[in-house]
Amino acid sequence: MLRRLRTERGISQGRLATKLKMDRAYLSEIENGHRKPTVDLVDKLAEALNAPFHELFLPPEPGAEPPRALPSGRHADLLFVTGPVTKNMREALERAYNATPDPKWVVAVGDCAIDGGLFAGSYAVEGGVNSTVP
Repeated sequence: MLRRLRTERGISQGRLATKLKMDRAYLSEIENGHRKPTVDLVDKLAEALNAPFHELFLPPEPGAEPPRALPSGRHADLLFVTGPVTKNMREALERAYNATPDPKWVVAVGDCAIDGGLFAGSYAVEGGVNSTVP
């Protein structure tokens, strides 16, 4: 129920964990039912989600779809780039970066993401992440 409430309100797991000043992995374990939260934590979760306390314990309605992942950059905590920025992907990367709320973190993994790597100088490659976003 916690995950459904969180995704309905458009709050990422990372943002909720930050708001509650708790470890994201611990929050994930609570969401997945691997850990039992204390009454105090349930109260804090209800307050953070702006939901009545009892709503965290309601079973899903019969036939209800499971919550879906939050699809847009507006809910991202960081952008993870694992390859060179190509001319075709430059605009998509810029849009994702601009849609991500502050504070923005961009992680460039590997030579290709950092400076174009092996593909630097190719007609289709703009370069690394820093050529497109700060």
